[in-house]
Amino acid sequence: MNYEQYKKYNRLKFKESFSKTDVPSWNCPHCNKAPLSLITDELKHSETLESQARRSSPVWEPEQIEYLFSATFFCPNCNCPTYCTGVGQHIFWRDPPFYELNKDIIFTPKYFEPTLLLFTVPQKCPQSISEILIASFAIAWIDLSSSGNKLRVAVEKIVAELKPDLNKKMSLHHKIKNLEDSHPEISQLLLSIKWLGNNASHDNSLLECDLVIGYLIMENILGYLYQSKSIDSNNLVEIINAYEGSPVQKINKEE
Repeated sequence: MNYEQYKKYNRLKFKESFSKTDVPSWNCPHCNKAPLSLITDELKHSETLESQARRSSPVWEPEQIEYLFSATFFCPNCNCPTYCTGVGQHIFWRDPPFYELNKDIIFTPKYFEPTLLLFTVPQKCPQSISEILIASFAIAWIDLSSSGNKLRVAVEKIVAELKPDLNKKMSLHHKIKNLEDSHPEISQLLLSIKWLGNNASHDNSLLECDLVIGYLIMENILGYLYQSKSIDSNNLVEIINAYEGSPVQKINKEE
């Protein structure tokens, strides 16, 4: 992995924050056809007890204030509500030419109900696979490793769909190897998610960028299997397989 690839990989993100005046383009989880809009009157926040306790410290600063919030979004297409909870904190900045102090509260989600789709699951995807992916999306904001572990389970379910006669006691690695002849187009893609899932399962150290690339690879696999889409070439798959897991983690440990 060269430096440009490292930077590209390490910058992959899906977590976004919002304010009353600036909301990311989160697609409606009900209809998946329009971005959500914030109902500003229903955005509520209060300072946490821990944050209040910190105010007594002689080194306390306003940047240390932390809030809990609840918010309601609506879809302009289907008019269905989506609920969100999470944490908030102040940010401060000065704008020229007079450099007066400005402040705002930035809110970072932890839960959405219904769950935001981090990629669109094809309608023809078997329910056993789509359900575990939705479960992965639901906890992605608060537990990267658990979410990555569920993504690995989705690989197991895909393999079972493609080759139901494989010995159930066989390791996932060997099951994927058994697909190299019958499904050469996706075997290496499945293997790369398995390696990332190993990071999530064994040392609980999956990074946000790892989960993003895992989702991108899974979206590619499902598009090929259930939408007749072509496989997108992605040299990151080869890099993950060569490192047998997260290349960023391995490189950081070497340094």
